Amino acid sequence: MADLTFQKLQAVAGVPADTFKVVSGKVLIDATNLIGEIVDELTDEKVTEVAFKLLDIGRKAQIVYNAGKTTGLIQSFPDEISFDSVTENEDGTITTQATLSVTAVMPVQGGEITAPTS
Repeated sequence: MADLTFQKLQAVAGVPADTFKVVSGKVLIDATNLIGEIVDELTDEKVTEVAFKLLDIGRKAQIVYNAGKTTGLIQSFPDEISFDSVTENEDGTITTQATLSVTAVMPVQGGEITAPTS
């Protein structure tokens, strides 16, 4: 089955160099590179931002991977991010909720999780 590689994620436009790297046989993700803010403690409250950025990079890499193909398309991420209405907060900031999901094929008995394809 087809799936994205960490190399394809690293190649997405705007992803800083060395965000994804292999050190001593392990793939490491540099959260500071990924979100552009210092993350230097396990207690830093940045998990939602890191997860969202990873999903968005996966979405962008999937679009590049699928470009020009008619079969073998990866269908793990939506092409677009879903945004809710904009809210003006009491502190003057303006926010919106964004939804980005991932779909995977998972064996019932355990084993490798892969991307659904068409």
